Amino acid sequence: MFALTHIYCARKINPKADSLFLYGSVFPDIPVLGIVDWDLMKEKTLEFSNFIIGKNILTGFAKGLTVHEDPYGIDRFVHGNEGYAFVKGEELHKELKAYFPKEIIPIAAHSFIEFAVEMRMAEKFPELAKEIVKVRSEGNKYLNQIAGIFSSFFNLDSEKSLKTIKEFNKILVYDVSTKQKSVDFYVGLLKKLRSSDIPRIEVQKLTELSLSVTSDYFSFLEETIAKCKRDFEGKYEILY
Repeated sequence: MFALTHIYCARKINPKADSLFLYGSVFPDIPVLGIVDWDLMKEKTLEFSNFIIGKNILTGFAKGLTVHEDPYGIDRFVHGNEGYAFVKGEELHKELKAYFPKEIIPIAAHSFIEFAVEMRMAEKFPELAKEIVKVRSEGNKYLNQIAGIFSSFFNLDSEKSLKTIKEFNKILVYDVSTKQKSVDFYVGLLKKLRSSDIPRIEVQKLTELSLSVTSDYFSFLEETIAKCKRDFEGKYEILY
C-alpha cells in the first residue's frame, strides 16, 4: 500500500503511535527506489527492527517497521497471488498489455490497485495529508541515524543510503486531493520509477477502473487491521 494507507493502518494497530513510529510503518517501501530487493526487505524487516532495538536507538522507528511487513504487518494481506491488490489487479491485465512486459503486468496492476485505495483513503480521511507531512519531517529529523543503521544492517554504501532515503522522503508527500492531481502524480511516478510511457489518458482510465473494483477497500482494511492486532496479541512489547 501507499504511505497514507500505511499510516492509517499503523495508527489503528497502535493508537499510541507517534510520528517516528509512523515513519517506520512506511519505510519498508524503500525498495521502490531500487536500493534493496523487495523480497530481501520483506524477509529482513523484523530482523532489521530487532537489530535497531538492540542498538538502543530509534526504537519508535524500529517498532513501526513491524506493522508493515511479515510476520505481523498489513502487506501480508495485500501482496502475493492471493493478496487483495493482486486479485483485484486481474481486472486491469488486459489494458496493461500494451505498456508492460507480460511478467510485469501483475505487479503494475497491483500498484494501480494500491494507488486507487490511496485515493479513496485521501478522500475519506483528508487529515492524513497533514499527518504525512509530520511523518516525513520526523524521518528527515533522524535522516542521518536512519541512513547509518540501514546501510550498516544491509551492508550498503552509507552515502548511497543517505541519498536514497532523502529521495524516498521527498516522494512520501504527494497531492491526491482530487482525481486530476492524483492522475498527474501517478503519471509522474510511473515515469520516474518504471520508465513507463503510458499516456495520461490511459492512466486516467486505468485509475478509474481501479477505483471501480476497490469499492470494498475499507472493509478489507478493517479486517486486515483486526487480523494484525490479533497477531500482535501477547507480543505488544514489539509495538510499545
